[in-house]
Amino acid sequence: MDEKVTTNDEFELLKKVPKGELTVLVEGYLGYLSKYKYFRFITIGFVAVILGYNIFVAGKRFPLDELNTIKTIMVSVLSVFVVALLILGVVFFKTVRNLKKQVAACAEKNRLDKKQFQKQFHLFAKGTMGGPGLK
Repeated sequence: MDEKVTTNDEFELLKKVPKGELTVLVEGYLGYLSKYKYFRFITIGFVAVILGYNIFVAGKRFPLDELNTIKTIMVSVLSVFVVALLILGVVFFKTVRNLKKQVAACAEKNRLDKKQFQKQFHLFAKGTMGGPGLK
């Protein structure tokens, strides 16, 4: 039979870390979540623009000058989305990398197993604050 792990045993390594250090990690994770939210919104907007173009414009007949105007607007809008995705993606991945380094440094400072500490922090963050976690 599988036994459920109680919450007391589940985060045993996190309990060994001082609250101040854990608070810094949690605040870093919250910053990561805010960037992740914007990354998702921009990605959904990008897909929505392409879908809207395919539904309302593609396959219909327009005069040549109007068609060129529509294409120019679509290229401009999609270019803005691509640039925003690239910039936010770089910022997002730097944030993830820095947060992982902070978690590893915290584990090393408190003489804990890095992989187990990161795994427990991932479970703690994902379970309490939501988001994708730190895998």
